[in-house]
Amino acid sequence: SAPSFLLYSCNSDCASEVCPPPISSAFYIRLQNSAGSDLLAGPEKRYDTSEVRIYARRQNQIKTDTITRDFIVLKNRAGTADSLVSTGFPISKSYNVYYLSIKNVITDSLYFGLKPSPSECCDLSNYFLDRVNNLDVNNLGLPVSYVIVK
Repeated sequence: SAPSFLLYSCNSDCASEVCPPPISSAFYIRLQNSAGSDLLAGPEKRYDTSEVRIYARRQNQIKTDTITRDFIVLKNRAGTADSLVSTGFPISKSYNVYYLSIKNVITDSLYFGLKPSPSECCDLSNYFLDRVNNLDVNNLGLPVSYVIVK
């Protein structure tokens, strides 16, 4: 008798799967006063974009890295004399905390989580802002690297 065999696959054909565009791993914030006016542009401007820095601490390390940030400016919103400036920076699971610094003073620490959402062919995972520490900013400082002298 002739040998016979059966090929069977239970996996999807990922080559024919159309995945949606990946969700950006960037986070954008606006600096506003209590009235909602922008503090980086417009009539209530208090800070220059050069005074805004983002730092991040890698997992299991003390030192911090400076994170590249960008600014999106929307001039003169409809019906107002105010402009909008958003500060954006990339998020990575390599870091466990991000720090917002204005005029060399740490004002907030930002913690992000990763919501895994894999499908058989596509990865739809995304980052979310888990928590913000802005209550005890007087005692909040960047971690420092210590050098041991022998």
